[in-house]
Amino acid sequence: MTRPLLISSILLVLCCYTFASNYRVNPANQFFVDSDKRVVIFHGVNAIYKLAPFYPPVLDKFDADLSLSEVDFQNLHSWGLNFVRLYVAWEGTEPIRGQYNMTYLEIIKGIVQTAAKYNITVILDAHQDMVNRKLCGEGFPDWAVNRTDFPAPLDVNITFDDQGHAKIADCTKIDFWKFTTTNDVKNAWKAFYTDVDGIAESFTNFWRLVADYFKDEPNVLGYEIINEPCTFDNSVIQQIDKKYLQPLYQRVHNKIREVDNNTIIFFESFTDDIVSIGFTEGPGGPEYNDRQAFAYHIYCPSVDHSGEPTDPAICTAADTAAALLKTGAAKRLGVAAFMTEFGAVHNGPKSVDEINRVTNLADNYLHSWSYWQLKYYDDFTTLDMPGNIESFYEVDGSLQMAKVSALTRTYAYATCGVPVSQSFDPRTGQYDFVYNVSNQCNGKNTELYVSEDWHYATGFNYVFANCLQCGLHRINENERNYYQIVLTPDIAEGTQVHLTIVVAAGTPSKEKVVV
Repeated sequence: MTRPLLISSILLVLCCYTFASNYRVNPANQFFVDSDKRVVIFHGVNAIYKLAPFYPPVLDKFDADLSLSEVDFQNLHSWGLNFVRLYVAWEGTEPIRGQYNMTYLEIIKGIVQTAAKYNITVILDAHQDMVNRKLCGEGFPDWAVNRTDFPAPLDVNITFDDQGHAKIADCTKIDFWKFTTTNDVKNAWKAFYTDVDGIAESFTNFWRLVADYFKDEPNVLGYEIINEPCTFDNSVIQQIDKKYLQPLYQRVHNKIREVDNNTIIFFESFTDDIVSIGFTEGPGGPEYNDRQAFAYHIYCPSVDHSGEPTDPAICTAADTAAALLKTGAAKRLGVAAFMTEFGAVHNGPKSVDEINRVTNLADNYLHSWSYWQLKYYDDFTTLDMPGNIESFYEVDGSLQMAKVSALTRTYAYATCGVPVSQSFDPRTGQYDFVYNVSNQCNGKNTELYVSEDWHYATGFNYVFANCLQCGLHRINENERNYYQIVLTPDIAEGTQVHLTIVVAAGTPSKEKVVV
């Protein structure tokens, strides 16, 4: 999507925008920018392990279902995926009220630091689905949730273990979203929003601790306050954002800012917002629009239990409408936007079409995205059975090649200047990128991931418009896929340049030499 801006405004922002932390939001255009003032776009994955120990349990080697190890980060880097949305669990951090498990946070920090070795950025996400294991979900500590008549009024038999947790085999008998209609799940949300027994205050203290612990990690993009918040009263569905979530987010913002005034705070709307978004401002108000971002999800509502979309027309209409709603809300609020979840599909043609459809939408808005999710990770709050369907890996451990190919898109992940548009056609490999150039990035160039290994088997050709002597060169001669644009010395600040990449004609070679 073209975003016209006055060149003078662009230069003013690029020249004068300074900050201490690694990332900010540029309020002039709502792009994420790095410490070199380059516009950054993230393509990545979720890595959410919802059971104890609340992080992927294999950290020292590769496992197709359970690991988040150096091998996995190496793979992500080779696929052009520079981002992970990582679970930081309230229930893992504060299993006993007022007592914090610092060993848990130390392990999460170790994962963050391993990601940094491979230039992978992280959002720390306080994930939840259906609140707590007592109620067939996860996220909140046991002490913050009461179980009375669960799963009433649903007519399903749920048994419980000696910890009072609903047994997963029973929970997966029905679609997990139906548990949002139960009395106990609704009561849990009501207690949370209205701060019964100080539950919300404890949640804000949890976030204060997390922010204080991670504030100096340079690859932490931000903190996502809570995943997919729900309501307890259908009569206030259209007011849930303004009446309950916005005050809660403001409280979390205030606690985080006591210890960390720099890191971006991400916030979501009510899960079932499909008509309007009710926020009047971000958690910190307009003065913090350079440090807050709207997180949104896009899922096709027409997907069967095998993970395949059933009606592409419905997917197209729903995806497009959701993108318009969510991106419009971010623009109105003056904050950045990030699609932190989409996908959850299998490996078939309709699934790949859905991935392409949503990632194309993200390109249209120049937004970042995060696929759900990297691996099975014993996910029990999912509609797909088996849960491996949503993963990069099949039950037998083999890679879902069509899916990964669809996600390894050519894109500009760091732009010295202002991006105007980018598009990638996975069928032909053609990539087009338009941006207004700058030389104000501390000597850093615009950088791209060019998906050589997946989309350019015969190599690729490129051409620049409005900068005929510009070059596209490997950042490191020993590493494939990663390139930088080298401008001609005399190019004027703000010049609009158009780069096109196409597949080179010829016979595929094992070396896949770039032409």
